[in-house]
Amino acid sequence: MKDAGKLLVLLAIGLLLAMVIVGCHPQEEQIVIGFSQASMTNPWRVAMTEEIKMVGKEYNARVVVLDAGDDAAKQVADLEDLVAQKVDAIIVTTLWSDGITPGIETANKADIPVIVLSADLEEGVEYDSYIATENAVMGKLAGEWLVEQLNGKGKYVELIGSPGSHAVEERSRGFHEVVDQYEGLEMIAQVSGNFHYSESMSAIEDVLAANPQPIDALYTHFDDMALGALEAIKNDGRVGEIMIVSANAGSKAFLEEVREGNAHAGVVYPTLGRKGVETALKLINGEEVEKRISVPTFVFDQSNVDRYYNSDMVDYFLIEQK
Repeated sequence: MKDAGKLLVLLAIGLLLAMVIVGCHPQEEQIVIGFSQASMTNPWRVAMTEEIKMVGKEYNARVVVLDAGDDAAKQVADLEDLVAQKVDAIIVTTLWSDGITPGIETANKADIPVIVLSADLEEGVEYDSYIATENAVMGKLAGEWLVEQLNGKGKYVELIGSPGSHAVEERSRGFHEVVDQYEGLEMIAQVSGNFHYSESMSAIEDVLAANPQPIDALYTHFDDMALGALEAIKNDGRVGEIMIVSANAGSKAFLEEVREGNAHAGVVYPTLGRKGVETALKLINGEEVEKRISVPTFVFDQSNVDRYYNSDMVDYFLIEQK
C-alpha cells in the first residue's frame, strides 16, 4: 500500500510538472498583416478593405487597416507606422504611383514583404508582388463595346478619375487605342470627376450646359462617377440620349441602373482582397509568388446583368470568393 501511495504521489508530481512545462511553452504568435488604403471615399475601396479583413479573419491573421484619406503624405506616414508596428507583411493600394515611394522604401529596409494592389508603383521601387486587373484592358474592353454599339460613329465624353494617377492613364490609354481608330468617333470633352460622385455630377453638368446638341456616349473610369454623371443627365432630361459605359464597375446601384436601361455597360474590377491576403501569407511562410498577378475582367450589360445582380447584395458583387 505504501508503495502504491508513493507511486500515486510521483504520478501527481509528474503531471503537475508536465502542466507547468506546457503552460510555460510560448503559444504561436498570430500573423499580423498591415493594409494601407489610399482612400475610403468610394464603395469599391471600402469593399476591398472589407474583403481583406474578412479573409484575414478566415486565416486567423490580424489585419491592421490604415486609411490615407486621399493624402499621399499621410499614406507615407501610414506605411512607416506599419513598419514601426513590425507587421509581418504590408498590402498597399494607392492613387499615386510615385508619391508614396519613401514609405515603400522604409518597408524594404525593414525586410517586410510588400504586396501592391490595383495601381503600380514608380519604376524601380521594390515590392514582392503586384496584383491587379489590367487597367488598359478595362479601357480596351469599354472601347470595343462602345464601338460596336455606335457602329464606329458618334460624339462622346470621357470622364476620367484623378489626373496623374496610373489607373487613369491606363484606362484612358486602353480606351483610346480602340476608339481613336475610328474617324467617325469624336471626343467633345474630357473632364475629371476625381473618382468622386459629386465632382462627376458637377463636371457633367458643365459639359451638358456647354453641349446642348446630342451626345451619343459617355465613358467613365469608375461606376460611382458614372452614377454622379447619370444624376446630372437625369436632371437635364437627357436620359436615353447618352449611352454610358464604365470601367471599374460592379456596384449594386450601377447594376440597377443597367437593368433599368439608364446606364448601359460596365467592365468589372474585382476587389482583389482575397488574392492579396493569400499572397501575403505565402510570402510570410517563405513561399515563392508571382511578381505580377493578373485577375481577369469581363463586360456586363443588359444582356447578362441579371447573372450578377442580386437584390440582397450589400454593394459590390465582386468580392472574390475561394
